[in-house]
Formats: sequence, C-alpha cells, structure tokens
Amino acid sequence: MSRLVLVAALLLLAPVTAQPPSKPKAVEDLDAKVLGDAVKIVRTDYDPTGKIVWLVEAKTGNPFPPLVARVYDVDDVEYAAPPVDFQHGSRATGERTRATVVLPGGPATWSNIKRIVIAAPVAAR
Repeated sequence: MSRLVLVAALLLLAPVTAQPPSKPKAVEDLDAKVLGDAVKIVRTDYDPTGKIVWLVEAKTGNPFPPLVARVYDVDDVEYAAPPVDFQHGSRATGERTRATVVLPGGPATWSNIKRIVIAAPVAAR
C-alpha cells in the first residue's frame, strides 16, 4: 500500500510538460500578395504566443503601407484584422526590417483559423 501512495505522490509532483501550441496551417499558407510591390519576404517565423514575424527586404525606398492581417474562421468569416507592424516606417531598397502581427485569441482560437490575408485596412462599416 505504501508503494501505491508513493507512486501516486510522485505522479502528482512530477512537472507537467505542456506542448506549446502548434503553428496554425493558415500561417504557412498566408496570402501576402499585397506585400509583393513593397517588400520581399525573406523568412517567416512563428512564436507560440501567436506572433508572426517576417524578415522583409524593401523593394523600394517608399514608406511601407498600412496593412492588416484579415483572419478568417473555419466558416470563412472574417473575425479579426490585427495591424501589421513594420519595425521601421521605410527602408532603402534592399535593406531589411521586420514586420509583425499578433493573432487574436489563444491556442483554441488559432486552431480554428482557416486563412489569413494581408490587406489594406477597410474603412469603418
């Protein structure tokens, strides 16, 4: 009986190693065509806290346009449009910077993301 109590106590005291949330498939299939004229995406990184970070290279010396990440659920309904934040307002042609977007919600919400489209912000409806 004492062994059973000892095993139960060890199981209760053992550290729980939770797996970080996996990257939503929509992050890999991101529609970023609108960025094509302004920047070249060099690399995409995903943080388990829901932050997407792109290493981008400027194609022109113009300021980066204001953009949002339109997030759609499994029913293909847009439910959020967080802003895309460029680390710098503009870069000379060929220079690199980072662009980030933070996905709304948490891991349970992220698993229901069907697609993400980078787009210009729309006027209030």
